[in-house]
Amino acid sequence: MSRVISFLFRPYPGQDRVRDETGLLEIIRVAFSQRRKTLLTLLANQLKSKFSRQDLETVFGKLGFSLQVRGEELSLDQFIGLAGALG
Repeated sequence: MSRVISFLFRPYPGQDRVRDETGLLEIIRVAFSQRRKTLLTLLANQLKSKFSRQDLETVFGKLGFSLQVRGEELSLDQFIGLAGALG
């Protein structure tokens, strides 16, 4: 007995607002790489060649994120906003 399964990939909500999909995916990957660490700490450690911790704190403040927020607490729209602000 066999079956064929077909997947239809649809654009995700807000995809039209994403300027740099690679950057968005990198931020999401980093955010979920170590669950118990805050997003600010993870981004500051993993993206230190691109952004200083102070730059990240400024962006978090503009977006209204707590400095203690973890990746699992953000919605896809918030990740898109973060990627746009860092892009």
